[in-house]
Amino acid sequence: ASSEVAGKVSTIMSVSSELVDYEEVVKEAIRLGADAIKVMVFTHVPEEAENINSLCELAMICEEWGLPLMAEMYPKIEKRCSAEVIAKVARIAAEAGADFVKTFYTGDKRSFAKVVESCPIPVVILGGPKIESDEELFSMVRDALDAGARGVAFGRNIWQRENPEAVVRSLAKLIHGED
Repeated sequence: ASSEVAGKVSTIMSVSSELVDYEEVVKEAIRLGADAIKVMVFTHVPEEAENINSLCELAMICEEWGLPLMAEMYPKIEKRCSAEVIAKVARIAAEAGADFVKTFYTGDKRSFAKVVESCPIPVVILGGPKIESDEELFSMVRDALDAGARGVAFGRNIWQRENPEAVVRSLAKLIHGED
C-alpha cells in the first residue's frame, strides 16, 4: 500500500491519536477519497506507550481497510533531530505497522542515510519551522533525497512562501524528476 502513495502528491487525512473510534475515522477517510491517513505520534513524553499503542491500533484498522498509514513521529526532546533519535522513532513507526513515516531531517546526508537504512518503510521528511530561503529548502530536500528519503510532507514551508506554486513545481521536479 505504501508504494502506491509514497513519493506522490496525495490527499492525506490527518487524525488525532487521541480518537476513540479509529474504524469510523478510516471509513470517513475512504468516503472522502483520502489516499492515506496521517497520525502524529509524540515520543519521549510520559504518554509515549499509550501513543504507540494507539498507533498500533490505527495501523491494524488501516490495514484491514487497505488505507495506507503515515506516522508522523515527533520526539519531544531537545536533540530531536539526532540520527539516533530519528532512527529509533522511525523504527518504532515501522514496527507499529505504519506504511511510511514522516519525521525530521537530521541535518546531514550521512546521518540521515543511516536513518533510512535502518527503517524498513519509506521515510519522508517534515518541513519543521519555516526555512527562510527557497535555496535552503531545496538544498535540504536534495540532501534528504540523496540519503534515501522518498519525499516530503511540508506545510508552512509551502504555504508561507511568496510563490507556493513555484515551490511546489520545483519540489516535484526534485522529487520526481519531472515538471
